Amino acid sequence: RPASCLALGFEDFRTFSSGMILLDAYFEAGGNIFDTAYIYGSGYTETLLGQWLKNRGVREHSVVIGKGAHTPLCYPDVIAKQLTQSLDRLQTDHVDVYFMHRDDPDVPVDEFVDAMDREVRAGRIRGPFGGSNWTRERMDEA
Repeated sequence: RPASCLALGFEDFRTFSSGMILLDAYFEAGGNIFDTAYIYGSGYTETLLGQWLKNRGVREHSVVIGKGAHTPLCYPDVIAKQLTQSLDRLQTDHVDVYFMHRDDPDVPVDEFVDAMDREVRAGRIRGPFGGSNWTRERMDEA
């Protein structure tokens, strides 16, 4: 199934059942790109999405975008730990795209890039990686 033109990004749901209903409706309408983050709902949204992907058996037909390294834990050493926790909650061995959610301009860009590259080489990030909420100058440097 090709990637949809529209991604579903979410931070929190009031109930597990309302989240499942929304995910079902989005997928049935042709959507299959899901944008979540380590920090969203203190992990609740990743747990919800992981359970939904497993219950519906659609992980191989879905594109999962993950994010980590959010302020105040925005440094290269936290990426592997947060990605491990995210993958556990998502009930998968990889994300398709991964973003560093925030930036710490006091940390050299190459340290972030090296940390992300290690995850790509390990197969835990299968597609591109990047920075969310980074300045253009820092992105150019990366």
